[in-house]
Amino acid sequence: MADRHRTTRKANGYIPAFLTACSILLSGCFLSPAVNSGDYRNKAGNSAKAMVSVVQSATYAVTLDLEGKSTGALTNNLVSDAEMDAGSIITAFDSRQPPNRESIKLMQSLDDPLQEASTELTALRIAVREGDRSGMSHAVRALQKPLRAFSRLEALSS
Repeated sequence: MADRHRTTRKANGYIPAFLTACSILLSGCFLSPAVNSGDYRNKAGNSAKAMVSVVQSATYAVTLDLEGKSTGALTNNLVSDAEMDAGSIITAFDSRQPPNRESIKLMQSLDDPLQEASTELTALRIAVREGDRSGMSHAVRALQKPLRAFSRLEALSS
């Protein structure tokens, strides 16, 4: 019996070390610095692609809710998750240093739609929680502008 507890304690000691090693490896994959304009362009395109998915998920959930095909609780969860995901995408993209002037221009062209989408997702979440159908419809329409920008910019990723 004592051997089993000793083995369990020893294995439990390895788990945090394993998880730490995994997180270090994964963070290097996803948050690596952009070393040239091509790499930065790819990271911008991937961020735009991720935002397309987030915005489309939120707007689809709200559209179903407005049509009476979903519950308010489910819509609230999906829109809240989309808002948090958008914040994570923005944080990850903003943490990358543009390597040159061309990349700075690209960053500036993506920054406005990112912020606009974030603002509208927040408005959408508030409208969903308040049951404000007019506000939900307005936010869904307002999200189409950054969605068009992301759709154009996602072509930058290879």
